[in-house]
Amino acid sequence: MYSVPNIALTAWITSSIFKGISVELEEAAMVFGATRLRTLLTITFPLAFPAIVASSLYAFLAAWNDSISALIMTNDNPTLALLVYRTVGSSTIPNLPAAGAVVLLIPSLIFTFIIKNYINQLWGKVAL
Repeated sequence: MYSVPNIALTAWITSSIFKGISVELEEAAMVFGATRLRTLLTITFPLAFPAIVASSLYAFLAAWNDSISALIMTNDNPTLALLVYRTVGSSTIPNLPAAGAVVLLIPSLIFTFIIKNYINQLWGKVAL
């Protein structure tokens, strides 16, 4: 349910990067004897990989942090973000909501640090 709004943007990012890859590169690989599958695996996918990673990062983070729709639509099985939100208002112990916020933040930070080089490649920056 949470990934449905992200499908359009993710498909748009992915399709635009595949359209932006030069056909001449693929044709040159085929002239030198590569099959269509080999061209796809060695030319097209490596060029499109940063955009695929960036769009998957967007979809993951949007679904992970989607607490507004969870607040409106769910009552029985709330998401972790919704539980933290409810704990902030009802808890007299400030450490409990802070711990919940850290738990929510950890997967996003780990995923972002792992994928940052691919995002830099997508924007044309030199990866360090």
